[in-house]
Amino acid sequence: MTRIKDFLERFWSKVDIRSEDECWPWKAAKSGNGYGHMWVRSVDGKKSGVRVSDQIAWELTFAQEFPKGLESLHSCDNCSCCNPYHITPATHLENVRDCVRKGRCRKKLTAEIVQRLRQTNYKRGEYLRLARKHGVQPTSITNAITGFTWKHI
Repeated sequence: MTRIKDFLERFWSKVDIRSEDECWPWKAAKSGNGYGHMWVRSVDGKKSGVRVSDQIAWELTFAQEFPKGLESLHSCDNCSCCNPYHITPATHLENVRDCVRKGRCRKKLTAEIVQRLRQTNYKRGEYLRLARKHGVQPTSITNAITGFTWKHI
């Protein structure tokens, strides 16, 4: 029980808990795209790894596992928010639709750009430069070039 108590104290100490309707910013490590994360170990000690903080907060509050294969849809549009009442498990498509509906997302890659990226033999080290040039994450460049996304091109 001490390990669980220690974990709860460690986790919640990294969250700036405010009123229920305000965002609860994550105060510790964040990924390049702003999501909070921390290293965790399962109760039995067999599994460990990095988890996103908003999903941990959701699990701790609602006492259930965050649904596998889903991501966090933040009603507040603040990716570092850990207020579980601002978080809804959603599919990637639902999250993108929410982003578009609220005017936060702009598609920056086009079919023409993806075709040019695929026709040029870029080295992996150049993906960061290309991402900055097109205003997207490096994973978007990787996924477009490898065909993981933009499959119809």
